[in-house]
Amino acid sequence: FKICFEQRKMEQVQQALNGNFDGLMLLISKVLGYAIVLGATIVKVPQILKIVNAKNSEGVSLLAQFQELFVYTCGLSYNLVLGFPFSTYGEQCFLTLQSTIIIYLMLLYNKQTKYIPVFFVVFGVAFALLANGFVPVVYMAMLQMVCIPILAASRLVQIVEIYRQGRTGQLSFVTCFLNFAGGAARVFTTLQEVDDKTILASFVSGTFFNLVIVLQFLWYWRAPKAKAN
Repeated sequence: FKICFEQRKMEQVQQALNGNFDGLMLLISKVLGYAIVLGATIVKVPQILKIVNAKNSEGVSLLAQFQELFVYTCGLSYNLVLGFPFSTYGEQCFLTLQSTIIIYLMLLYNKQTKYIPVFFVVFGVAFALLANGFVPVVYMAMLQMVCIPILAASRLVQIVEIYRQGRTGQLSFVTCFLNFAGGAARVFTTLQEVDDKTILASFVSGTFFNLVIVLQFLWYWRAPKAKAN
């Protein structure tokens, strides 16, 4: 089934050169997909640099970061096991790596270094089990569904943290905006290339909450003193 699916997609790409609309949409999706993957190599770098330069993680929720890492890890493993095209999920490789670095830095600067070895061991074992097919696909699909409310919760935690502090602190606007833009683009590529409504729902949900965080940046830039008072 997967081979036939990929052959049909490649035929549509070829048809794009001959003016076929569906093929043109697929070609755009492929280019956009790889652009998202390329952008993901640096999407969280501004956030990492802000934490390193400030030597603190004020305004960044550790709980939200753990939730994001869980979602990225499950999503990456799910796509690897099912063999979906790399252009439809490749950014999750880099997001997983960068989220791991952010959590490490937060534990380091929050003086919680004793938890760092535990974190890496638990994460490493969990990823190895999921990505190598030790967990049945049916359960991985269930995990993917669970990721939707977890991703929403991670964004809500961050939204509440910003509201509670009345400022964005060390949270990076560039990273948050790129998360929103990449999520919106990923909705399009998923519609074009992946027939999986669970993955689509995950991207739609993430894009919505990322938009809320971007709007919070705009709000607190314009009226930072109102909340403080």
